[in-house]
Amino acid sequence: MLYIILLLLVYLKAPYFRSIDMSLQQFMLTVRSSGQNQIYPIVSFFSNIVSTSVLIIIIAVAIWQYFQRIINAVWVIFVHLSSVMLTLLINWLSQELHLKYPGLVLINDHILATVIIILIVLTIILPILVDQEVQLLTILLAFLWLGLVITAQLYSGGSSFTGMLASSLVALVWWEIMRIIYFACDF
Repeated sequence: MLYIILLLLVYLKAPYFRSIDMSLQQFMLTVRSSGQNQIYPIVSFFSNIVSTSVLIIIIAVAIWQYFQRIINAVWVIFVHLSSVMLTLLINWLSQELHLKYPGLVLINDHILATVIIILIVLTIILPILVDQEVQLLTILLAFLWLGLVITAQLYSGGSSFTGMLASSLVALVWWEIMRIIYFACDF
């Protein structure tokens, strides 16, 4: 629903969103031309689908070991894989429908996978950490990583700002749907 509202806003105020996207792309073009940011390709590598899938498997094994229930680990893997499939489906539908503003409707898989991983960490792993300083550090590192991934995607020209906003909204909605299923099934 949030994604659809954002789509409607972009179609109603397309020049406004295009100007935001163009401004950020121009700024990142000046940063790119300086050639001093070698960290962004590394961040992009560690936020791609393969790297995030490996990280999800590691998180799932840790959850399985801690909770002693394989269903929790399988659910985490399912959430990640289904979000990847959702990304592919939305991007395919967007290209098939030939929508006029692909910067918004094309979902960035780096952002979506990163948001899903952060939500898994913040809702499943964070509550089992007893030290409040470690919890705060985990939250800060999670949002720092998200900021780095967003900046890396802008730096590489892989997505527009509105595309990343749409990716975040789709990830949040998908996460909430998966949480409802999780609690409805009483895993």
